[in-house]
Amino acid sequence: HMLRPPGFLNTFLLFEGKESRWKDIPNLSCVPKKSETGGSGEIMRFRYHIPESTCVDFPQNKFPVSAYAALIDDVSTWSIIGDRANKSMRSGVSTHLSVHLGQGGLEGIGRNPGDAVDFEVEVIRIGRTMGFAHVNVHDVKSGATICTGRHAKFLPMGALFETLFSENVLPLTKAYAGYLERDVDPPLTANEVEKLHDVVKFSNLSTSNESAEIKVKAHHCNPMGSLHGGCQAVFAEQMGRPAAKLILNKDFPTLKSINMTYFSSETKAAALSVNPILVSKNDLKSSVMFRKVTDGRPISEAVLDWC
Repeated sequence: HMLRPPGFLNTFLLFEGKESRWKDIPNLSCVPKKSETGGSGEIMRFRYHIPESTCVDFPQNKFPVSAYAALIDDVSTWSIIGDRANKSMRSGVSTHLSVHLGQGGLEGIGRNPGDAVDFEVEVIRIGRTMGFAHVNVHDVKSGATICTGRHAKFLPMGALFETLFSENVLPLTKAYAGYLERDVDPPLTANEVEKLHDVVKFSNLSTSNESAEIKVKAHHCNPMGSLHGGCQAVFAEQMGRPAAKLILNKDFPTLKSINMTYFSSETKAAALSVNPILVSKNDLKSSVMFRKVTDGRPISEAVLDWC
């Protein structure tokens, strides 16, 4: 994360109305806390101002719940990398990501352009193979809880990564990364940042809105070059919304929670399908499945709760 964040997270680059690199996030702090979980005993906090580019063209111009999932994906990953118990600074790969709206989020607080929100990230556990983080997001003005997030990651990264980030070799790795950063393009300007709605576009969308495909492009990817887990969450919300509108007979159904389970990575294309799981008068639980176009193997599944 020393370099400009590539791909999908460029869409979220605007802080306090100006372009920024992730390392320039304002009001970033670590707060000591007695550890009861085996983590570092610290909570990472930072303040984020919702940019208009992530809200425009979405229902009622609200910041999507899945966009919070994308941010929670990255900020919890930073915390896991930096946790003292994660001695080789492993970033790992996501196995599960969930976001649940709090009362403030259900009332639309903290979901408008310009709203200031505080993220609090705590690494719950770092083990030999798994890392777990909890994230709470609060509205700065009212203190209301907007949402909570949970993130689980499989940490082993292979022998080469373990060597590059070992205690003895890490200084050389940092020096080389600093050398590479000389040639990194400057941060995107406000005019260059794409609207989130324009980034998540489907191809081959069926007339019934029950299936679609996406072509994986650079602006959909994480730093490893595969489809970003948070980007999948945004696609899932977009895919599931038409069905929720139809089944619940509402123009603007509310997505209360999103639960992502990841099975494999993808770099080229994905086929999406949406299916209802549980339907009641005022609530809907639906599934959006991502599969490889080539052989149909699962990439991920999103379970969405609507009301």
